[in-house]
Amino acid sequence: MASEAPDNTSNIIAIVSLIISIIAFVVAIAQALQQYLASAEGYRKCAKPVMGHWAHSTRRRFRLNEVRFEVLFETPVLFVGTPENKRGPVPGRGITNIDGSDESYVASNTIDESAQEVEDREAANTTNRFRRVHTIDDERATWVSLLTMLQRAERAGRAWDAKHAMTPKGIKYGAPDYSMVVQMQKRKRSWDYMPDSVLKPYAQTTMSHLAELAVMLGMRWRTFDPDTDNLRAEGNGMILTSSQYVGLGLGVSFSVFSMTEFGERRTMPAVNVRKLVFGCVETMYDDLALNFGGDQEIRRTLQLVGCKQDTIEKWFKRRDHVRSVSFELVAMLSTNIRIRGSSFRRLPNPTKDPWNDAFSALTIVTEIIAQIRKLATFPHVSSQVQSIIEAWEDLTDVWRTKDDEIDIDLLEKVHDAIDNIDEWLLAQPKATVISVAGSHVTTVLAQLDDLESFLSSRDCDTEQELFEHYFNEIRPLVAAANSGTGTTSGSYYSPASAHSISLEKKRLREDVWVALMWRMGLWGLLHDYEDGDLNVLPGRLMNTRLPVYIL
Repeated sequence: MASEAPDNTSNIIAIVSLIISIIAFVVAIAQALQQYLASAEGYRKCAKPVMGHWAHSTRRRFRLNEVRFEVLFETPVLFVGTPENKRGPVPGRGITNIDGSDESYVASNTIDESAQEVEDREAANTTNRFRRVHTIDDERATWVSLLTMLQRAERAGRAWDAKHAMTPKGIKYGAPDYSMVVQMQKRKRSWDYMPDSVLKPYAQTTMSHLAELAVMLGMRWRTFDPDTDNLRAEGNGMILTSSQYVGLGLGVSFSVFSMTEFGERRTMPAVNVRKLVFGCVETMYDDLALNFGGDQEIRRTLQLVGCKQDTIEKWFKRRDHVRSVSFELVAMLSTNIRIRGSSFRRLPNPTKDPWNDAFSALTIVTEIIAQIRKLATFPHVSSQVQSIIEAWEDLTDVWRTKDDEIDIDLLEKVHDAIDNIDEWLLAQPKATVISVAGSHVTTVLAQLDDLESFLSSRDCDTEQELFEHYFNEIRPLVAAANSGTGTTSGSYYSPASAHSISLEKKRLREDVWVALMWRMGLWGLLHDYEDGDLNVLPGRLMNTRLPVYIL
């Protein structure tokens, strides 16, 4: 019995030693495993609080040759194109249209507002009475919020447009053909190649696409100077700013700080808008564009419409009375951008002049037609004047008295009227139409430069006063101007300073000017700018592929 006691003690000691050894072995294995898992650098930075539902694509891949884990994840590459576009910057990857549909939400790893509220309540462990404040989500990559707002903008905008597609008479026009949309591709990335200065996964776009998608969200560019890495856009409750990241390049951050609105104020989703963002205006002529992207581009544009050097200098000196003459030139010659079946009217301002027009678009048209009716009482009235009056008669059934009463019926009728007047203008000699537009600009600028003129005195502060002056004073001067030269002196046109032209040519120029005034009024009714908007983007950056990273 005495000999058995030491044996039992030895067994107990051996068992305890074995247990301790096993525990030590398990701890050593756990430590080694923890070291391997810790080698997955960046894994926590690709989690759901940072990337939202994009975190589902995050995974660790063991690299046997380096005895460590590599973190792989996906982020979006954003660009602007047509809905039919099948070519993206990432080869072999599918393209998703950010169009606000359920399918698009799923494909872009974005959740709608109602689902977001549920997640917020669960995350905050609150009741239905509380909502999480997203302005404090500083741990989340800002491109996640940007994707969400792009989807909401499309869904809300299309819902608003569909609601207003029904006419007062119960007629519903066909679905509008939106020709511009933000598109997305998924790109696989490795945290191994993230610069040290970058602490969150980033999305990617280009300089030109960033400019376009900000405008699509209803923001306005305040500063756009890539030479100093200074970009800033704000508006519609959102803000976008830039920073320089060492080892990466130009990065931007996006945030929502207030209420947003994507209905009536939504930018028209037409492909022509992409050029407007950079100050380029496509005209009714395929080989002519008006470019307001910079001083040199403006000079070239004025030369194309027949303005001489003295007129160009006056343009940069003073070009506004009750509104800038640049808007008149755009409305006279720009292609009709409005989308059939859509009630959207908002465009980005392509000019360097702020849009502060207090005039009513409806009143402008009624004042123009009132002046055209007076012309119809003159001897030898042209058939073109009569056709414009007939076109007005077709509009009277759907005409409204206030701008906020403009509906789809009126927009469609005005669209038809512009198509008709464009058909007539395109049938006239191109040189004559362009010359008349240039002569109008020349004559108005010359009168603005003359301190004794009516326009320079700023006495014309109503639509009636302005267009009475235009039809009584500007019209005969433009009609009598020598084709291709506009005015022939530093002062505004007068018969003594003109080269004589034939009566037939003079009547044609007058008809063209009247048609351009009529078109200007109609175009301004179909299109609108945000109050105070102006273009600060240099035209040279249009279509640039300089990369920009969204963090």
